[in-house]
Amino acid sequence: MSPAVCGWFRPVILLPRELVETLSPGQFRAVLLHELFHLRRGDVWVNCAQALLQIVYWWHPLLWLANARMRRLREEAVDDAVMLALREDSADYAPTLLEVARLLLYRPLASLGLIGILESKTALRQRIDRLIDFQASRKAGISLTSSIGGRAFSVLAVASL
Repeated sequence: MSPAVCGWFRPVILLPRELVETLSPGQFRAVLLHELFHLRRGDVWVNCAQALLQIVYWWHPLLWLANARMRRLREEAVDDAVMLALREDSADYAPTLLEVARLLLYRPLASLGLIGILESKTALRQRIDRLIDFQASRKAGISLTSSIGGRAFSVLAVASL
């Protein structure tokens, strides 16, 4: 029903026929790049781990908030990668997201759960705003503070088991 990466060991990209037939070659390239970056990052595995944690700890509200935040950050990271890959054609990416959303809104409601752009009422607007004001980061990676904080959290989490 919507573009998606499916499969754990031999993942494939699923694209609805309607999108392939409707989108321009540039828009199709942007959608395909988006899904390829999800594939490259291993987001299928991360999403699976998140789902399993949410099943086990279904009652924990902080986990629900953390999972929602991780999904949003995952989409932002992929959007950033697509913008950098498109270079001079990056201005076409935001309209492509709008076109994909428009096409999918005419689908059954079951398809809405598969796409990152319609998880909440404001998700698409926030993504478009980010893309319009997109500035390529000058530095990438994890800061020393983030690294120390992550390691400290891991030690405390393991010690509490």
